[in-house]
Parts: sequence; C-alpha cells; structure tokens
Amino acid sequence: MSAYRIGFWNYMKLANHKPKMVGEWEELGYNYAMLPYFEEEKKEEFFRILDDCQKRGIEVVVKDARSSWQRLRSVGEDKFREGVKELVSLFGNYKCVHSFFIGDEPHEDDMPVVAKACKIVKEEGKGILPFLSVMTPIAMDRTALKEMLIKLIQDGDMEYIVYNCYSQGMANEEQRQQGIESYFEFLNMFREITAKTGVKVWISLLGVGHWFYRAPSQADMRWQLNTAALYGIKGFVWFVPYEYKFEPHFGGNGYVINYFGDKTQSFWWQREEDLKFRTFVAPKLENATLEAVYQHWEYWLPMGGTAMFVKDQDEVVSNVTDTFNRPIIVARFKQADGTPLVAICNASQTDMSSVDVTFKAPYEKFKRHLHLAPGSVQLFDFQEKR
Repeated sequence: MSAYRIGFWNYMKLANHKPKMVGEWEELGYNYAMLPYFEEEKKEEFFRILDDCQKRGIEVVVKDARSSWQRLRSVGEDKFREGVKELVSLFGNYKCVHSFFIGDEPHEDDMPVVAKACKIVKEEGKGILPFLSVMTPIAMDRTALKEMLIKLIQDGDMEYIVYNCYSQGMANEEQRQQGIESYFEFLNMFREITAKTGVKVWISLLGVGHWFYRAPSQADMRWQLNTAALYGIKGFVWFVPYEYKFEPHFGGNGYVINYFGDKTQSFWWQREEDLKFRTFVAPKLENATLEAVYQHWEYWLPMGGTAMFVKDQDEVVSNVTDTFNRPIIVARFKQADGTPLVAICNASQTDMSSVDVTFKAPYEKFKRHLHLAPGSVQLFDFQEKR
C-alpha cells in the first residue's frame, strides 16, 4: 500500500449503498474509503462492501458508535474498552480495516476525552488505528491551537490525524487570497506539529461547492493535492463525492456523483487528478523526507508564513524565476538513498506559469524551463533519463 492515501467522507446510510459503489471508489482513484455506519441487523450487506474493498485493495475506516469519543464520555472507560474489543472481534481479521472512527471536529473542552478514546483504540485495536478529524478554527490563537493539538496527539498516542480545510476554495474572488493565506498558514502549522510529534498529517480537501466555497474545477483539485503534498501532507479525504440527499440549503453543487447516481464532469476531473497524483507524484515522494519548502513570488502575495525563496540560499536550488510572476512553490526532499529530490509547483489556482529553474553543483545540467498548469508539479530526482 502506498504511503499516500486518497479517500472520502461518507455520510450515506448503509441502505443507500449500491453494489457498484466500491467500483466507483476504485475508478475515482481512491485507495481509502470511509464506510457507512455498521448496522448489526444488516451486517451481511456491510460485509459484502468490506469484502469488495479488501478484494480491490482499498483500505477503510469503520464507523460504529462503540468507538466514538461521545460514547466514552457517556459510558466510561471500562465499557468503552469492551466496545472497542467487540469491534476488533468483528473486523480484526480484515487486513483492509485501517481505522475505527473516533469523530469529527471536537471542541476544545472535548480534547481530553477524545485523546483517551484514541489511546484506547490504539491499545486495543491490534494494529487498527483511530481516525480523528479536527477543525482549524480561524479565530483561535495559533499558538494555543498548535499546543492543544500537540497535546491531543501525544496523549492519544496518535499515528496520524486529519484536519478539515476548505478556505483555499473561497467562492468570493475578493476573499480568494485571504483563504489561500489561511490554507498555507495551517499547512505550515501542521509541518511544525509533525516535527514535534512525528505524526502523519492528512487533510480534508474541498471536493464539492457548499456554503461560501466554490465547486472545485479540475485545476482546483490538482492544486490541492500537489500543494498539500509539497508541505508534507500524507493523506487526502475529499469532502464529499456523493449527493446522498437533496438539501438545497447546504448549497451543494459540483458533486462527482449526483443525487440520481450519475457521474458528473467533476467525476472525471477528480479521477484524472487522483490517478495522476498516485501514478506520477506519490511514488517519488513516498520514500522521501521533506527538508525545506519555499515560495517564490514577485509582488505581494501572502504565504502563510512560508519562507520566501531567495536566490542561492538553498543548498540545491540556485534560482527560480517565472516570466509572469506566478507564485511558485519550491520544495526540497531527501530520498531514501540520501540524494535530493526537488519539486517545482505552480501555486496559482488560475494561470499558467513559465518557470526557469537552475541548480547548484553537481546538478547544474538539470536546469529546465517549465510550462506548468495551475497546481502542476515537476519533480527532479537528478537521475539521467534514457
């Protein structure tokens, strides 16, 4: 299994799952799936989905009230632990079961019981991990937020954590740049959290228009996957592919599968970008360690605390310039054999870039001129191509 997971949020009831759906997940390029809530009286239907996921090599997170942090609060540790053991007896023989669902977006005062729930699942899961997603509240002091999350991760003995972030897809053009600034700010914060705790970080990405977020274009999908990966993100959870019920008040638009079960244009966009990421980007990055990330820009553009690229200050990249002054991400990784890997990404969401990149000795001959679509990335592993 790849070190990178691409999956999705699933809010549908078990009864709404059709036999074709697991095939759709595979077709979309997902290697990770959130299953519907387990229902004992419909366990045969549930296990058919699970069997299909196992056959296709799709890892899953199982949702059941017995692993939720709310249940721990209501029944106490002993009964909660018993419930987790019951889940292990049900699902522990499935290699595809990656995690049990703890919950989504707990509040600040919930964190102690959330951490305890994660720790118990880690202790009793026999390799099955806790799945927890947290929000990134705009109004909260960043230092306090980071310290709270570090404590949560350490107290919960967590191996990975998911966070929800959609500001990169603001529908209002005047707010677009503010949302991008917030997006990069949280990417930098979670890089610091990883450095402190060793935890792998996954991000919940904008996959459908809703509230004040636009329906993502194909460029938006590509941009989210590649920019997040260059900041060290290891997993992606699309919110949300299925229009599982009609709710016009939500403002949902641009689902990859609409209410009637049709594959929309967004389906093919997301499929293409998921598969391109898994085929061309993930295999190069999965055994590499992020060492530095910069952004190059000519005019004012908030970077969320990312260091500006300065000519000749990086130990491998000499210079990066863009003919049209697009924002360019420069990320340097170390590969397993100790050699560098450099990623050059067009961080514009809307415009093509025309980039010149040069390198220091002994890599001078790998200099290139690149034409990159919005969100596209070029990887340099400094190997001679035949």
